[in-house]
Amino acid sequence: MIYTFGSSPTKYYWPTWSDWLSAYKGPVTNLAYSGYDNVKIYWNIVDQLKHLTSDDEVYIMWNGALTLSVWYDQEWIKKHDCWGFFPNEQGDLWYTTNTAWQGLYKQHPSHSASLTQLFVSNLECVLKTQLLFDRIGCKYVMFYNLNPWMDIRPIYGKDYETIWDKILTVDENTVAIASKTIKLSPIAETMKLIDWTKFKGIPDNITELERYRGLWEYTLANKEYVTLQNKFDMHPIPLAHHDYLLEEILDLDPREGVYRAQALEMSKQCTNMKVPDWQAKDHTATPDREMLLPQFHITKII
Repeated sequence: MIYTFGSSPTKYYWPTWSDWLSAYKGPVTNLAYSGYDNVKIYWNIVDQLKHLTSDDEVYIMWNGALTLSVWYDQEWIKKHDCWGFFPNEQGDLWYTTNTAWQGLYKQHPSHSASLTQLFVSNLECVLKTQLLFDRIGCKYVMFYNLNPWMDIRPIYGKDYETIWDKILTVDENTVAIASKTIKLSPIAETMKLIDWTKFKGIPDNITELERYRGLWEYTLANKEYVTLQNKFDMHPIPLAHHDYLLEEILDLDPREGVYRAQALEMSKQCTNMKVPDWQAKDHTATPDREMLLPQFHITKII
């Protein structure tokens, strides 16, 4: 069995690299969902470990320095009087069972983490996940949706504003913070403990932080993808996902991909399409929930 984990660049309204992976390599269980940060991806993996065996393959697209998910309970929420921050009045968070308001959810903006904490947390999630997979003995591949050493923390104000889709180059100040972070003694050891050979898009010298590449950088470097980009949404188009999978993950020539014509046609279809509005239920969606719109289901080529 093949499993994929990640956030919106792994599961979206149009086909992502995970959907094309299913077309090329066989059935894929996509356990990603839009809005998952790396802490949520990690706990999602832990929750699914009971299904994994040494015969399985796992592909993970990690986020960058986005947000943190933390564990809540009613006592903490009452102390900080922040009931309105949560997505429903029932207290249903990720993994909530019989005790309302106890579970995992994104960090409150008034108590947000430092950029250094985000960098450290992301490395910690990677290392812990690798240790789990090594224990199981399954094959796994990791990669980033964009350079993980960029500051893509959203802006909370009158309106929620994303940042990741507005960054076109690596910020020197952010890289300077990241460079100092990975020199801290326990973080430097963490960098050594991570098996970077399991990654795609990583420079030979892992301290050259500005050279890390993901799907976002891959997309921006190709005029064809940028020209077809959705007018209302900056998530990479189906064609970029298709080519990224073949070239960067599977080490194949994307131009020879038998599904490339479908990916191109789908990209043209979604250029002027408005994506569905985000619903309250999406904030705590489980990874088994589908997002792919019916018109974008891939026609299998036998």
